[in-house]
Amino acid sequence: MADIKERTTENLRGAAGALLQNMKDAGQNTGPNGEPLPDVEELAESIDKFDAAVEKHCGKYAGLTWCAADVQTLRPKMTDEEAEEFLRKNENRIRNQLCEHGWSVLEVFLNYRETE
Repeated sequence: MADIKERTTENLRGAAGALLQNMKDAGQNTGPNGEPLPDVEELAESIDKFDAAVEKHCGKYAGLTWCAADVQTLRPKMTDEEAEEFLRKNENRIRNQLCEHGWSVLEVFLNYRETE
C-alpha cells in the first residue's frame, strides 16, 4: 500500500509541477486570489505536508494488498513477471472494484451491528 501512496504522491507532484510550469510559461505569475505562484520545491513541500496531515488524521483500517502469488493462486501457470504485470496494468480497476465492494461490506456489517 505504501508503494501506491508513493506513486500517487509522485504523480501528484508531477502533474502539479507541470501545471505550475504551464501557468508560468503562459505568463501567469499569480494564483486566483492574486497570491504569487509557488516554485516547484514549495509546491512539493506543500504536497508532503498535506500527505502527512492526511496520514495523521485519517486512520486506515482493513487495508488490502495483492501480490503475484495471489494472482498465481488463480492462474498457476503465470510467471511472477506476468502476474506482476497483470497487477500493474489492472491496479486502478482492482482498487475501484475493491472500494465499490467495500462499501457493500461496510453496509452489511453496520446493519448487523444495529440488529445486535
